[in-house]
Amino acid sequence: MGLTGGDVVEDNGITFIIVRHTKGKRDRRIPIVDKSLVRLLKGYIRGIPLEDRIFDISRRRVELLVKDLAKKAGIRKPIHPHTLRHTAATLYLKNGTNIASIRRMLGHASLSTTQKYLQLTDEEVAKDLSRANW
Repeated sequence: MGLTGGDVVEDNGITFIIVRHTKGKRDRRIPIVDKSLVRLLKGYIRGIPLEDRIFDISRRRVELLVKDLAKKAGIRKPIHPHTLRHTAATLYLKNGTNIASIRRMLGHASLSTTQKYLQLTDEEVAKDLSRANW
């Protein structure tokens, strides 16, 4: 995996990271919405040629880092990088993010794939239905 200076782009005031050749051989633009992260990233890449890698790490190394951090955090169940993806998507959904936006962020071609991926618990469904106040 690698990220070059040219993979950080700005469009209409929004900073994106372009994730290249993901599953399905598609490129994906991920918006970076945290302003302090945008400032840090732009400061880090300032002066770096667009074609130079600013981030270069193997999939295996990411997996080992995630497992090591989970262990240090006292998490006993198996954790993988995909667990972080699922957790982030679930938290976005729980906090009211439109499922179509989550679908696009995850790079799913079909909304039905995202719906299967983000299953709600029975308690969450009951809580949501109780807000209707019928």
